[in-house]
Amino acid sequence: MMRMERFVGALFGASIRYDFPRLLYTKGETLRTAISHAIEPEAWKKTRSCWQGNRRVGIEGTRRHCGICAACMLRRLSVHASGLNEAKETYVWENLGASTFDGGHTSDFSKSINPFREYAIAGTLHMDHLASLPHSQLGHVTLRRHAFEIAQWRGERANEIELKLRRLLERHADEWGNFISSLGSESFIRTWARAAA
Repeated sequence: MMRMERFVGALFGASIRYDFPRLLYTKGETLRTAISHAIEPEAWKKTRSCWQGNRRVGIEGTRRHCGICAACMLRRLSVHASGLNEAKETYVWENLGASTFDGGHTSDFSKSINPFREYAIAGTLHMDHLASLPHSQLGHVTLRRHAFEIAQWRGERANEIELKLRRLLERHADEWGNFISSLGSESFIRTWARAAA
């Protein structure tokens, strides 16, 4: 980030400083905070998280989120962690509590679901692996390295950033575990997630 600040500063002849005040918070925490300060508290429902185009996830001319890619998983996890709800029609995969992957999508979806299975597995594993980081040796090493880099950029002490990063990851793990539990014991997501064990 420091390199980008220097580059943009040199390009425009101005002092540039990037600031990410929500960097060390989960998306669920950030969503909750944003809503508490929002002029239009329901505006978040109009946001788009899914990267899939309308040709792939559109139903009867209405664009939906797929509901199972990594971006959609993070959205659903964050909405749940914030204590909010979305209409099931927001997603093609309306029911993550279904016992089978095939049984989770809306009956109006007529496209091949095979590619979506891979997105669903990847989306689940992305959230699950992130949740396991604070409790693994690899996570400890990775955490320390990133804490050092962030501390250099922010001009803070690495051990303080490491504590904040650890809190972030532990909070994510709690949110993910609660989300998995909310899907019920028969959910197809549970067959892929270690958090369900």
